Amino acid sequence: MKKFPANTNSLKKIREYIELFFKENNILDNLVLDDIKLITVELVTNIIKHSKESKEFSLKLNYEKNNIEIEFEFIDKSFKFPKERFKQKKLAQNGFGMYLIKNISDELMYEFNEKNGVVKVNVTKRIIT
Repeated sequence: MKKFPANTNSLKKIREYIELFFKENNILDNLVLDDIKLITVELVTNIIKHSKESKEFSLKLNYEKNNIEIEFEFIDKSFKFPKERFKQKKLAQNGFGMYLIKNISDELMYEFNEKNGVVKVNVTKRIIT
């Protein structure tokens, strides 16, 4: 996992990281590249905007069997986002960004460990060939 500071200065570096990942993995679908950048930047923006404790976050991209998986991890013991709010109908109430992420991704999951405050978010985007 690659670590980034939880601030807006990281956004350009994150976009470059994603572009390099696509190039290294010979993924030529520019629409998927745009979707991955949009999903990632929106999630990072949410971490920056809403996390009360996170000074940095970790990001990892995986590519396997025509799936790109984005993994985020950050620490925020104040994180409170019930899993039922990740359901399709509820996401529209949480802001356009989360609604958009849910609609352009194929899978969106999160996990919160209350003991250590670790928040993990996994997003999967399928590449159709």
